[in-house]
Amino acid sequence: MTSEGYTTRWNIPRVVPIDARRRRPTGVRDVMSGRRSAARVCPGRCPFVIPERSTANYRLVMVFALAELALVALIIGLLVLGGWAAWAALRSGPPGPGGPRLAPRPRAQLAAAIAQARWEPGHDEVDGVTRVLVRRTYTGLDGFPTVLEERVLESFPAADPAWEALFTEAMAKARYRCAYLNAEESH
Repeated sequence: MTSEGYTTRWNIPRVVPIDARRRRPTGVRDVMSGRRSAARVCPGRCPFVIPERSTANYRLVMVFALAELALVALIIGLLVLGGWAAWAALRSGPPGPGGPRLAPRPRAQLAAAIAQARWEPGHDEVDGVTRVLVRRTYTGLDGFPTVLEERVLESFPAADPAWEALFTEAMAKARYRCAYLNAEESH
């Protein structure tokens, strides 16, 4: 070390003043021992000498360093989570009308169930009007009937005095239509 404030090894300007008697910077702590460097002399050139700092400043710097480290870890975690979600969404394929894409075995079972779909007569009442209809249904993977197609054959007011006769006649037509459609699709 020279008294001009430069080290001979790295040619870096010193920040702290050098005491001419000891040839060491004043107010310097030895990192290895944690004591003042005046009591301990490093053999040769000692790179473990740093300027002394106040405890409050050091703690503040450490708090900010830890906060930055936590922020970087949070950002990396969010990127990993987003990548995992995108991979899971792309792996499952585009969602169909019944929800997400099925695995091959349930998909084959569903295709076989749809191929066995049958036309059945049905009726309902909407806004005071009775509708007689035919529905093409199959038994879903959960065991409940699922409607593929629905066609209204007749509709009439629910308060009609001749409702029972109209309903009986319309249901007979619906049963006949279902038998015809099922026979047509079985060929």
